[in-house]
Amino acid sequence: MNRLSPDGGFDGNGNSESLATPLLLPQRSLTNSTSQVALVGANVCPIESLDYEIAENDVFKQDWRSRGKKQMFQYLFMKWSLCFLVGLIVSLIGFFNNLAVENIAGLKFVVTSNMMLAGRSKMAFFVFSASNMILTLFACLITAFIAPAAAGSGIPEVKAYLNGVDAPGILSLRTLFVKVKVLDAFFSLGLLKSRDLPR
Repeated sequence: MNRLSPDGGFDGNGNSESLATPLLLPQRSLTNSTSQVALVGANVCPIESLDYEIAENDVFKQDWRSRGKKQMFQYLFMKWSLCFLVGLIVSLIGFFNNLAVENIAGLKFVVTSNMMLAGRSKMAFFVFSASNMILTLFACLITAFIAPAAAGSGIPEVKAYLNGVDAPGILSLRTLFVKVKVLDAFFSLGLLKSRDLPR
């Protein structure tokens, strides 16, 4: 008869697994920081509710009325400067995105059309397919491993953010970078995608 050893296995010739140790070893639980699912009473996702409404009370109104014209001008100038800056950044991102797409897709089509004109149609098909596969793999890998929050249009996340739900990572520079690179890859593939759907 085999005896139970101190480490939980059987002594002797038996190679049986222990009855004292669990079959599935406990692992560190990885929380998904991009999941929108929240269970009642459980802390599975670090989503928090925001309260960013302007305090419209008598003290705030009195403080606003007590400001001088210079302070009001500074406030309005900063507000419109921020709007201009956002528009400038978005337009530059769109310009360079379009430039990258034209260069990548142009290179792919020039190489394949030169092969077709040289009579190597099978090689041209292979190069065209391989380049599309590489671009698709690149887009999938950077979305999965660098910024999973970029795996969607972003419209539901922004609507949730404007309604007061803060999901971490949806408005980060990492997510913006991945969305731009994924759009470069997908438009270079020739896929029919809208500019707000980098999935």
